[in-house]
Amino acid sequence: MREVFFKNLSWQKIRIALSISLLREEPLCIKGGWQFLEKNFELESLWVSFKNFFDSSSCEILSTSGEDIIFYPQGISPGNIFIDTGAFTPLGEFELLLLPYLFFKDFRTVINFEGVTHAHISYSTSFFKESFFSFLESMGFYASMNLQRFGFYGSGGGRAESRVYPAEMAPADIFSFKERNIHGAKIFMANMNMEMAHKEKDFLQKNLSIAENRIQLIEVLDCSGMGNSIQIYIDCGGFFYIISADMEIYNSAGDLVFDEAKYYGALTSLVKETERFCKSKYIPHSLMADLLPYMLLSKSTIPEEILQSEEYELFLNFH
Repeated sequence: MREVFFKNLSWQKIRIALSISLLREEPLCIKGGWQFLEKNFELESLWVSFKNFFDSSSCEILSTSGEDIIFYPQGISPGNIFIDTGAFTPLGEFELLLLPYLFFKDFRTVINFEGVTHAHISYSTSFFKESFFSFLESMGFYASMNLQRFGFYGSGGGRAESRVYPAEMAPADIFSFKERNIHGAKIFMANMNMEMAHKEKDFLQKNLSIAENRIQLIEVLDCSGMGNSIQIYIDCGGFFYIISADMEIYNSAGDLVFDEAKYYGALTSLVKETERFCKSKYIPHSLMADLLPYMLLSKSTIPEEILQSEEYELFLNFH
């Protein structure tokens, strides 16, 4: 059994470790993993969703032992997979978990999701379609994401389909793009006052100088609960990089927790993140970590800063 220990544990590192264990079909022990989850109760829904999925597969065992997380992967049958993420687990977390494994199967896999398509704790379906998969395609990994119905954190009810194809790996320098220009923005509002969307539009025009005709206000009518997602589209010369803010309307217990101060704080953070991305060669560490397995497998150029990370040490441990 492969034992891994992180000095600074996070949900992302747990998910990446499980994903690589599944890819290699090698048993895994994440030291202190369960202790970390117990101290961060807001992650409970993510853990329960993953455990329920593996329990239902009958071939995988995801459990705990003392303070640790134990995983015995046996392989998931490709073809057609259905996953109900519930109301508090973004489907993006399952997509990130399964992609490395499914890319190395001989046949196309179709994943039908029901649950959360947009959340403040993970990538949205839009980001996968426009951004994440563009990075993957440059390295020979092909997948698609089709949003069929919106589902926001706290209410779920969304639907999406992802198709994953056998890898045709090729090395690339995926972060070498030189253009970083704001193209426009989309503001999605579900079962909330559209006046908020107009205020957000004014905020983006004032702080990012986005032309009025470049900002789309979209009222989501077919949706189970409330939601608000703001997406900034950055033209990187050949693909769009999306920087988004999905407002926290509900907490992990399902309570309505919308707070005006946090709301404006999220808008301000969105503007700062956009400015930082457009004015420098900045790439978020979380994105580099999620793309790292594909960069390693395809022998692509790896940014120097990620080589000093615990995620990179994890891959060296498995290799």
